[in-house]
Amino acid sequence: AIKAGEVGIGARALAAGGTVTIVNTDSVEVSGNTGISGGTTDGLVSITNSGQINGTAFSATGDEGIVAQSTTGQILINNSGQIGAAGAGNGLDVFGISADSTGANTAGITVNNSGDIFVDNGGTAGIFASNAGTGDVTVNNSGVIDPPAFGILMVGGGNVTANTSGNVSGDTGIQVNSFGGSAFTAAVNVTKGATVTGTNGHGIEVLGPAGANAKVDVTAGGAITGTGAGFDGIRAIAGGNV
Repeated sequence: AIKAGEVGIGARALAAGGTVTIVNTDSVEVSGNTGISGGTTDGLVSITNSGQINGTAFSATGDEGIVAQSTTGQILINNSGQIGAAGAGNGLDVFGISADSTGANTAGITVNNSGDIFVDNGGTAGIFASNAGTGDVTVNNSGVIDPPAFGILMVGGGNVTANTSGNVSGDTGIQVNSFGGSAFTAAVNVTKGATVTGTNGHGIEVLGPAGANAKVDVTAGGAITGTGAGFDGIRAIAGGNV
């Protein structure tokens, strides 16, 4: 087991073109910051984890389960371990998984998750993926996600796609936003009877404000629920085709 007051496993490549590869099968328990963290400038960040990540070391709570950051480098996360645990105070404080590229990333971001994710009340998202560039942003989820603000939160300048076959809930269940033009699409696909629940917001929200298309396919999904006055089960608004 790995236990830390700050970061359980951390790796960063400082040189141009440098890559980071992390493979973990052990349990990780943190109290201060992040279970597993990897970062580059323009090189690949690859994180593969099958160990359970808890944020309750030393009687304190950690912020994030898995974090991958780059400027323009490709990001790939494969997670099959449970992140956080059910019950008040047993989840992560901010993100279960975060993948964030802040520059003109054309290689894209992919998050494959099959582990259950728990984020505490006041946290942001079970899975967060953001690309300032035009590379595809894709989340493939089969785990149960139960955070308070967003189940899955995604944004990018190209194609942005959330695929889930696991139940997802949050204040807003899934929000996907492409700020790209008409060549790109923001999409949500729900399969295998999975439910998506907005406990205080939209169930699914798909946005293409700058001309991107919006697409939602829940024909193989379960109940899609938006809760509260003014909130929808499915809400799609785009400058392109819907």
